Amino acid sequence: MTADQAFCSLAYVNARSRPEARIGIHSPVRGEATIVLAHKWGNIWVYGMDILLAGYLTHEEFRRKAHVLPAGSRVFQYDQTRTKNLAVPVTELNPLVPLFTRVRAWAATSGASCRSESK
Repeated sequence: MTADQAFCSLAYVNARSRPEARIGIHSPVRGEATIVLAHKWGNIWVYGMDILLAGYLTHEEFRRKAHVLPAGSRVFQYDQTRTKNLAVPVTELNPLVPLFTRVRAWAATSGASCRSESK
């Protein structure tokens, strides 16, 4: 499959059924390819939910700021979690506007096209 639009990032891939073989995803804009092995596919379990982007953290920031949320903890989505999780308070997330500004600046200098659905 080839996308008709150029994108700066790929958040997810949707398939009607679990792929039985590896799938390669190539970005001509970034000059990179990623191979996703069949056994690495997983369901992110987002059915009928709204997703609110409240901020972001780099991987390193998440590792540094996250605390353990034990199995059985009460959270917004569930009465009890089934597994141990890592959590970071929303107040510790970086704001999205500076990130979007950097992405648009990068796209302008690299010739990439960033689609935006925000209003």
